[in-house]
Amino acid sequence: MRAFVGAVLLSAGLVTPAAAQTPRWEFGIGALLTGRESAGTTNASLLSPGGDTVTLFRTTNRITSGLGVESQLSWRLRERLRAEIAFGRVRADLESRVSGDFEDVVDVSLTQGLQQFRGEVAVAYRLLQRGRWSAFVRGGAGGFREITTDKALVGNGTSASLGGVAHFLVRQAPSGLFGRIALRFEARAVVRQGGVKFGNDGARVSPAFVAGLVIGR
Repeated sequence: MRAFVGAVLLSAGLVTPAAAQTPRWEFGIGALLTGRESAGTTNASLLSPGGDTVTLFRTTNRITSGLGVESQLSWRLRERLRAEIAFGRVRADLESRVSGDFEDVVDVSLTQGLQQFRGEVAVAYRLLQRGRWSAFVRGGAGGFREITTDKALVGNGTSASLGGVAHFLVRQAPSGLFGRIALRFEARAVVRQGGVKFGNDGARVSPAFVAGLVIGR
């Protein structure tokens, strides 16, 4: 009787039992927006004849918010648990502000283009599913490389992230290579150590957002 009712509902388009199943694999690509980060503060100083430290000027550095692209490949470990690898490339700017000049020179701001290359391994756990919406919690760790456009500064580092992912199912077909198509929306907090930075500042913390398309089977 249950099988008969399910068949009737499925034929009527009222239920899509496949939508509740975790696909074996998924590939996604989307726009990546990153938040701004501190890149450290340094002082240029020297010792006076009397042995005192004299600060000539201070440089405050930051990496602006950036826009790029990220791709993800994931596969099912358990019904609710998935493994994922992600790669991204972001274009941002390295801004340096020179202030507090010893000779009272007006503050100056300098900007240099910066490329970021990111790679991460992550796991995602599905918390709930309501109709076409699925919600996951996601955590990952990886590394990154930053290069200024003139290639004068290059820095490598490590990263960790934690956030949430939402999928909105657009299409679910019983067969075909790309039987499942969904929209992906993600927000995560990223902690990064290393890269292009100045001084002895600690880890950088910034938000990141992804919006894109996911296909799977």
